[in-house]
Amino acid sequence: MPPKHFEWVVFDATGTLFFPSPEPAGAYLSVAQTHGLESPDSLDAMRRKLAAAMRNHFSADAAKDPTDETRERARWKRIVADCFADQSTIFIDRVFDDLWDHFAKCDQWMIYPDVESTLIRVRENGSRIAIASNFDARLRMIIDGFDIHDWFDEILISSEIGWCKPNVEFYHESARRLKLSQPDAALMIGDTKPGDVDAAIDAGWNALHLVRQHETSLSDLLSDVSTGT
Repeated sequence: MPPKHFEWVVFDATGTLFFPSPEPAGAYLSVAQTHGLESPDSLDAMRRKLAAAMRNHFSADAAKDPTDETRERARWKRIVADCFADQSTIFIDRVFDDLWDHFAKCDQWMIYPDVESTLIRVRENGSRIAIASNFDARLRMIIDGFDIHDWFDEILISSEIGWCKPNVEFYHESARRLKLSQPDAALMIGDTKPGDVDAAIDAGWNALHLVRQHETSLSDLLSDVSTGT
């Protein structure tokens, strides 16, 4: 990508700026066991179930309809139900409620080591900074708990935007909220190619695919991209 000035540099949240710790599959098993789950799946089996449920409920087909806070909560409940398909409705309700609260807590997430230095460099180069995420109101609670929350000029959340990635309408509405002079004045960076890259490009944005292989993957990705004038 040739050097150019971007009015906005926009980051995906989970898997790009921070990650859940402990990992989600472990949290699912731990919470389920507190509610009496006997003979639980292995960690690897739960990882597979959760990954399949995520792919299903955040697919292009699943993202074709508008969304809001109520719909996002229902989406996550369906994901939990898929992971514990052989359990009762009462069990799933209780596990879901605890998991919903669990992932709202900042101390259940960790920031990647290269994030703060990357945000500093982007800001010094004159671009404004935003987050664009398939999430819900809990994201603001998480961001507020991090030392980096003051770096973000805008937080774009699917439940508030009204559309989920990879629906291109997520980016059209985000562009309106960011008041972009033109779509390609924004650079989107994220770890999920269909939602963070392909859909952004379809909306006229610039985009980079982040592959988290080591602690400096994000800073390395941006090392050859000028975000300044």
